[in-house]
Amino acid sequence: MLFAALLTAATLAADAPASAAAPAPRSQGALTVAILEREAVVAKRRRLWRGSLGLSLGALQSGLGVYGLASPRFDPVMRRSAVAQLLLGASAVGLGIYALAWPRPIEQLRRSEAFAALTADPDDAAAMHELRLLWAARARRAQTMRYVMGGGYIAGGVGLTALGAVTHFYAGSERSEVETLWSYTTLGTGIGLVLTGALWTTIHSQVERTYEAFASVYGWPSYRTTGRAPRGAQLQVAPLVGGVQILGAF
Repeated sequence: MLFAALLTAATLAADAPASAAAPAPRSQGALTVAILEREAVVAKRRRLWRGSLGLSLGALQSGLGVYGLASPRFDPVMRRSAVAQLLLGASAVGLGIYALAWPRPIEQLRRSEAFAALTADPDDAAAMHELRLLWAARARRAQTMRYVMGGGYIAGGVGLTALGAVTHFYAGSERSEVETLWSYTTLGTGIGLVLTGALWTTIHSQVERTYEAFASVYGWPSYRTTGRAPRGAQLQVAPLVGGVQILGAF
């Protein structure tokens, strides 16, 4: 009995590490490939939805502008508002077409030669370095475009809000219900553009967020200036396939 008990305990002790062992962690290259594959799919889906929505809203706004210009009841101030609506609608249509036709930065990374090389050999250090540099460049460009687009939305929104206020309080001829509704529409559009611009300038793009997550884990230099490393003490959320990992770096 004692021998059997000792044999059973030895067997359980030998099997315990194997059954409780965690799966081997993925290499930096393999994790990068897996994450970018998933993010590229997400980016494409968002891009198609955004492009379709931009086309629809842009067409509607352009129609409102055409209606305002064609209406004989609109005075010169109201017609200026209609021109603004038409221009904004045409811009939204153009951005929608651009979104449908042009891949996002993450998708472009997924199609790069460096990514193909890393997919073929996840331990290829040269391919990983090349992909990281390309990733940082895309992130910097996305940040610049985010600021430019956000500033443009804010500037256009402020202008349209001012035009809507003038349209609403203009003391010319007596306003009809349609003209009053139009002034509120112009005001609402301007305020919406300002809020959209604020979101553009404050919310990081997908390519920026993913680079920042990897940089916090692997100590990559910041994409804002690749000559310096990220700050030491920080708490970051690192991407994992199927989940996230919260890490503290000090």
